[in-house]
Amino acid sequence: MLGAYTIIKNEAAWIGQFLAAWLPWLDQISLFDGNSTDGTLETIKEFQASHPQGYKIKLAENKDPKDMRDDYMRVFNDCMWALETDWAIFLHPDMQPINPEAIKNIGDGISYFCHMDSYGGEP
Repeated sequence: MLGAYTIIKNEAAWIGQFLAAWLPWLDQISLFDGNSTDGTLETIKEFQASHPQGYKIKLAENKDPKDMRDDYMRVFNDCMWALETDWAIFLHPDMQPINPEAIKNIGDGISYFCHMDSYGGEP
């Protein structure tokens, strides 16, 4: 089983596209929100409720009023360990797969991940 973990903050512009592009190829995705203020959480929750693969999303919200900068490594680890998969990859929230059909089963020791591009314009 393959999972991905992603740390997000103010990603409303592309989080829906990100989830729609990646969920068919993942068994689970763990998202940690760092106090978004632009509707990111609402977009994710709407996606979870309306998309057939929304059940694959594990969402954690930062309850600390300060930004997550002071404890970034803990956030990465918590996000990754929230997955219930055998394998985990980190994805930036503006990454999109270009050839997702190239994702192979990595359980047999052979893997090839697809090429990615960025919604935000920075590959």
